[in-house]
Amino acid sequence: MLRQLLSFNRLMLLAGSLVLFTACGSDEEATPDAGENLLGNWTVQSASVNSVLINGEDISVFFDDLRQLLEGIGIPQGEIDATIQEFEDNLEEQFESAFDNTTFVFNSDGTYELMNPQGSSGGNWELTNNDAAILFDAGTADEITLDIVSFTSTMLVGTITQTEIEDFEGDGTSDTLEITLDITFVK
Repeated sequence: MLRQLLSFNRLMLLAGSLVLFTACGSDEEATPDAGENLLGNWTVQSASVNSVLINGEDISVFFDDLRQLLEGIGIPQGEIDATIQEFEDNLEEQFESAFDNTTFVFNSDGTYELMNPQGSSGGNWELTNNDAAILFDAGTADEITLDIVSFTSTMLVGTITQTEIEDFEGDGTSDTLEITLDITFVK
């Protein structure tokens, strides 16, 4: 389910633009007893897109190309602007709502439970990289890492980067889509 929260309608990703948010947090680094402080219930306070890259380029390059294509086939400027704005709004809404009412429960036995209005799921977690990252579901297709930006006993700010390789443009060439998401949790 964690990976499902991070999966997005591919059309929207290719057609949407980004609204950048700033995650709040302190400058404190992970504490030596991070594992113990991590135990318990953590609710997602905010989730925001940091960046989206397609083949190493910011998604804005894609939108510039889309704008030129639509202008080239005679679509009025007002319709182009409205279409791109609609995609931007839909993408923003998708990110904001994907983590609404989501809680992670970190258990001392190295398991976690994710709960939100769509249901619940679980898996394994472990601290890695000298307690600077949380690895979820190691060794599985759902493996994902949350890099810890800041961490206190009541707030955790982290970054997840997800990469997908697929022919998103339908031109027979594999494209690399990389999404970086900032997430703030409170205990």
